[in-house]
Amino acid sequence: TEFISVDNGFAAIDYLKTCNGNYPDLILLDVNMPIMDGFGFLDVYEQDFLPFRPLAKVVMLTSSVRDEDKRKSLKYKSIYAFYNKPIKIADYQDLLKLI
Repeated sequence: TEFISVDNGFAAIDYLKTCNGNYPDLILLDVNMPIMDGFGFLDVYEQDFLPFRPLAKVVMLTSSVRDEDKRKSLKYKSIYAFYNKPIKIADYQDLLKLI
């Protein structure tokens, strides 16, 4: 299993453009990121990448406590789960099952 980390949504989109169709199976995403936030990433991801990797799971891990952010994120087709940070041990166990 390989893990790739990027600092913002724009860098994540750039990374996906270099994958040559070998997209990640799991993407951990935060709402609050510099340059391009999680929702900006999801807008581009669902338009440009989701059609080619419909089974990839995008999990929102965020410090945002706004109910509005959770509701908004769950409207995206690619969102598999939403967790607030800090996440609980049981949440980590659920995430490990996805890898």
